[in-house]
Amino acid sequence: MTGSDATGASGLDITYAGGSASLNDARGAVAGLVAAVGAGSETVERARLLVSELTSNAVQAAPDEPYQLTASVDQDVLVVEVRNRGDVEDLPAEGRWKLEDVLAARGRGLSIVEALADRVTVSAIEGGWLAVTATLHL
Repeated sequence: MTGSDATGASGLDITYAGGSASLNDARGAVAGLVAAVGAGSETVERARLLVSELTSNAVQAAPDEPYQLTASVDQDVLVVEVRNRGDVEDLPAEGRWKLEDVLAARGRGLSIVEALADRVTVSAIEGGWLAVTATLHL
């Protein structure tokens, strides 16, 4: 693991050092959480992809900066939040996350997260942090 971990029976709270080396650990942590509550393999893979996009976005937005991953399952609902340093003004408004150029090298992350999740929100947090929260019904 590339971060500090506070893991509960139905949740995760992990701070990763940042960088692409942490992405596989983040995906695996959430996939393990979802599998532990009895979700099927398709749902586990959907959660893994969701976390992959969220954490990749965090690493791209603030390379080599720590990011925080929290995840919890309650009544068959997975809530994943990734917090990283960033400027909310750099993000398109909710509902405008659709790709305009499918061949663009960047800019697909939030549209992919929106397609995988049942709900997505982006919020600014005091101290120059962003939080992207995604909810997925299992």
